Amino acid sequence: MPMQYTVGPTRYQALRANEQLLEQTRPGEHVWIAIATWRMDPEKLLAAHKQTEDVTMHWDAENLAGFYTGCYVCEEQFSERLYYRKCPGEPRGA
Repeated sequence: MPMQYTVGPTRYQALRANEQLLEQTRPGEHVWIAIATWRMDPEKLLAAHKQTEDVTMHWDAENLAGFYTGCYVCEEQFSERLYYRKCPGEPRGA
């Protein structure tokens, strides 16, 4: 069973919402994404997973561990140099 989380009054399952957003629309296009990482309370995470209690997890600045930008396709970190280069279509060394 997928894990469920609440964002504001909305409850949602932790599934990718629109996979087409991560596809290249033309060859050589970078698909720029931002990834945020939060530190999570393990007890609340387990309770949410088991659905044993109604759990509210706050994903805000207090527990934000990192924020990263890069290309989803080639997995390279954003840089001005990379911005002007074509995406190779796969991670380096793949």
